[in-house]
Amino acid sequence: MDAKEAAFWSSYTAVATPNIQEEIFVQHSAPSRAWFSKTESTGLPPITRKQWLIIVLIYSGNFCAAMSFSLQAPFFPKQATDKGATPTEYGLIFSSFYFTIFLIAPAYGKLVAIVSPNIMLNGGFSLTCLCVVLFGFINHAPAGATFVALAFLIRIMEGLGAAAYITASATIIMSEFPGRIGTVLLGGYTTPFVVCGSIGFVCNLVTYLVIPSIEDKHDSTPTDLRKFWSGPLIYMYAVAIFGSYVCVGFNQATLEPHLRPFNLSTTVLGLVFMIPGICNGLMTPVWGWLCDKKVNTKLLTSIGAYFTLLYLLLVGPAPFFPFNTKLWLVLVSMAFFGIGIGGASICAFMATLEYTLNRGFERSIATNGLVSSMFTLCQSIGSFTGPALGGVLLQHVGYAWGTVVLFGFQAIVAVLVTTVYLREVCCSRATICRSNTRGRLLDADTATNSTSCEFTTVSGRVHKAQQRQYGACNGDGPS
Repeated sequence: MDAKEAAFWSSYTAVATPNIQEEIFVQHSAPSRAWFSKTESTGLPPITRKQWLIIVLIYSGNFCAAMSFSLQAPFFPKQATDKGATPTEYGLIFSSFYFTIFLIAPAYGKLVAIVSPNIMLNGGFSLTCLCVVLFGFINHAPAGATFVALAFLIRIMEGLGAAAYITASATIIMSEFPGRIGTVLLGGYTTPFVVCGSIGFVCNLVTYLVIPSIEDKHDSTPTDLRKFWSGPLIYMYAVAIFGSYVCVGFNQATLEPHLRPFNLSTTVLGLVFMIPGICNGLMTPVWGWLCDKKVNTKLLTSIGAYFTLLYLLLVGPAPFFPFNTKLWLVLVSMAFFGIGIGGASICAFMATLEYTLNRGFERSIATNGLVSSMFTLCQSIGSFTGPALGGVLLQHVGYAWGTVVLFGFQAIVAVLVTTVYLREVCCSRATICRSNTRGRLLDADTATNSTSCEFTTVSGRVHKAQQRQYGACNGDGPS
């Protein structure tokens, strides 16, 4: 050890008290001690009656919207085929909804800080419900180009409304439940669309009358969009969310044609499509609870990605398996799919929020809007890519090979997230070793001078900046 290095360590140890070293240990040891480490009592206040009402109304609206969107997957492909549309065309019709959300979500993310989230919520949901009802009458349109054009138009308008509703509802949840975000993020062709759309209108009316104006509870400062997207880990979380919803869109556009050889009734077909939603609904509170308990969100995201890989291997099944498609195998794969999507998307969303706050963003409606719009953006890119890609693959290479293509991409995502998580664990252990070494230097002979102290101060500032920017190996903690 030369004189300069000795001076640096001595100046560090002069101020590195046991309390500071204990803090270093706590920050870096959580992900390496256990998968399911728990924090001390958060001291969160109980959920109020108003908050319970908000939960019920937001969930009711999302439930109706999800039912309306889900109705199109089991019924529309066959209707489109009867009207002369190809798999590529009806895949693009599915995609147009999400492509619209992709284009408009960033603008809504900034607009929600200016316009009341309540106004955006109710306006967006009203437009969505109207389009759902109109889509129920698309079967009366003339076959051919007219049918395709009307379907595109209605889906685009529906996307405009859905983007507003999704962004506003996520912003309200983050504003009202800052400490419990993960847990809270819980006849013929025409008839089901009209019923679900009408129920949605009723829920929207009650929401407008009951939910009070959501005001920013924190000092709201302008958010820097460029700074938000400059965080390296933002892109990893974005890719994870994107990959999850590519699979969702692929499943929407291609599962019904894949199941036609089984000659299922519309009731049974609808039940098959319900399996991912049921499993996702049951597991989402579990994923959220684990996130709120500070389980490493990179680990949870990777687990969700591996469940999705199992779905892609079995639902076809993959051509290299020595067995053919079986209905029970499709049902099992749908369950894996529902479990995996919740983990990969909810946990990546929570990781994005924690990472953004750790980088110095204020907890405000503006920041919440940025994070929710980022999630909506990636969700939409994946959701419009999935049906379009699925339609092309189904038409040209078949369903089984199409799942192999998605498996390859999803495997890259899973390996990427797992690698970052393992790197975080290794770096955390190395940091603990370094802090212990520095502690032993407390008893060593020291020679502190002003130059070394200044160097230590500057080094500390650089280190803290790296922590905020690059995450785990520089102090991102368990998120």
